[in-house]
Amino acid sequence: GRLENTAANLHLNVHAKEFTIKQNEMHNNIS
Repeated sequence: GRLENTAANLHLNVHAKEFTIKQNEMHNNIS
């Protein structure tokens, strides 16, 4: 249903943010 889709989207957004933060940290460690 619609609520399930919203929960899945929020879940994906959290993972996307974590991934972006990790990418930024890795980039900062290289420089």
